[in-house]
This record gives sequence, structure tokens and C-alpha cells, in this order.
Amino acid sequence: MHLKKHFFLILSIIFILSGCKNEKNATKTFYHDSYGRKVELSVTPQSIRIISVAPSMTELFFRLDDGKTLIARSDYCDYPPEAKNLPSVGNLLEPNIEYILALKPDLVVASDHFTKESVTKLEQFNIPVYIGKQGKDLDVFYQIVNDMGQIIGKKEHAEKLIADMKNQIVEITQRTHSQANPPKVYYMISFGESGDYAPGKDTFIANLIRIAGGINISDDANGWSYSREKLFEHNPDLILTSRPEIKQLLKKDAVYSKLQAVQNDKVYTLESGTAERPSLRNVETLLEMEKLFFR
Repeated sequence: MHLKKHFFLILSIIFILSGCKNEKNATKTFYHDSYGRKVELSVTPQSIRIISVAPSMTELFFRLDDGKTLIARSDYCDYPPEAKNLPSVGNLLEPNIEYILALKPDLVVASDHFTKESVTKLEQFNIPVYIGKQGKDLDVFYQIVNDMGQIIGKKEHAEKLIADMKNQIVEITQRTHSQANPPKVYYMISFGESGDYAPGKDTFIANLIRIAGGINISDDANGWSYSREKLFEHNPDLILTSRPEIKQLLKKDAVYSKLQAVQNDKVYTLESGTAERPSLRNVETLLEMEKLFFR
């Protein structure tokens, strides 16, 4: 315990001294993250060093500048494959703070999984933390793309990515919402006797299902807990998941195998990360959903 306190004391002195040196010629810029927190930066876009502990953020930076501003990631930042070449600072909830400090980032970006304790520790060492939460719709994501583009000097590129995504979603919505007989859809993360882990109406995935023209049957609940009784009451036309093993597990289960989607072989696996996190790849997921819903 004493060694750990000593380590943080030394780092405090280093960060105070380096901060005094760097702020003389730096122009301060300000941003507000998804929680309205004021994030102050004193570094140029050309020299900024960022650590991402959010898979959606890591993916975004590789689209904005091929990941050149990233110096580290989390264990779960697995896309694109090149992201795995970056050193990892640990898990999403409580990353290795000591390692983050040792890397001397100018900014840490995270999602709403990041603990308040981790934010406090980093800000004690004058490391700004931008929290980009996973909202229930894409508007929150668009704001994050815009902010990250400005932070790394890729504002025009970010604006184009947003405009292209919006245009494609408008086209998808126009097609899917004109279709007759929208299917009843259920997105399943896990299942069991005590209930399922599935997206309620206030979740990001539920919004994607609606855009793609489906009826999210778990819209009569909030959050991620859904009862088995309600599932069988609605008896969906098809089931979506990101876990390949779910399909076989459902077939083998004495109860869940009675669902019409299982009996009709309409359990489909989407690529992991394409629906469960906000990303530019959501358009690809929406197109895939559209084909599954109306083919």
C-alpha cells in the first residue's frame, strides 16, 4: 500500500511540473461530453495522444485517422484488427490507472461503463476524460463523432462520415417503413429460466431494430432484463444474437426450442459489435437486418 501511495506521489509531481511547462504556449479548447461534463484540452490536434477504453471510440479513431492518435486501448477494443497492435490498459470498468499515467496521455476517452472512481483518479493527475455514453439513438453518437473529429483535427472528415451515415439511414428508413407486415423481432444476449438479457425500448439495439423496420418485442420493458413469460407471449418471428452458439443452445433447450423462430430456423447471428455498440458499421447491420426482415 505504501509503495502504491509513493508511486502516485511521484507521478503527481511529474504531472504538475510537465503541466506547468506545456501550458505556456498551448491554446485551451473546451468540449462537453455526453454527461455535460466540461473537458479542457491544452494540446494541438497534431500532437494529441489519446487512450481509448471504449470499443466504439477505438473503432471511430481508426476511421478518422487510421488510429494514429491512439497510444493504447482496452482489452475489449477488438475492431479493426489493427487495434490489437496497441498496448492494452486493461478492462473497461477499471483499467490499470498506473499504466495509463505512465503512458502520459493528453486525453482518455471512455463510455458510460467507466467508473466514477477511475475518472476521479485520472483527473487528479490533470488527465482529461471524455465520456461518450451509448445513447438510445444515434444523435448521441453523431455528437461524439463530431467532437472527436475536432479534437484530432479531422473536423471535415467527421462531418462527412456523419452526413453519409445520416443519408444512408434515411434511405433505409424510407424503404423499411413502407413495408407491409413488419416482423416481430427479439434480440437475445443470453437466456434462462430466470429471464433473458435482451434490449428494452430505451436501448440502442432496440432503436436499430425499429429503423430496420422490425417490431422489437421487448419494447414493453426498459433496460436489459426480459421475462421468459413475455417472450413466449409475443413469440417472435425471428431472433437475433451476436453469439453464434445461441442458435444451437436454443434448439437443445426443452422450453426455448418451442419458440416459432427456433422451430422455423429463424435465429440469426450478427457480427459481434456491429449492433451492440454505436459505430459507423451500424449502417451495415441495418442493411443486414433489412434483408432478414423482408426477404
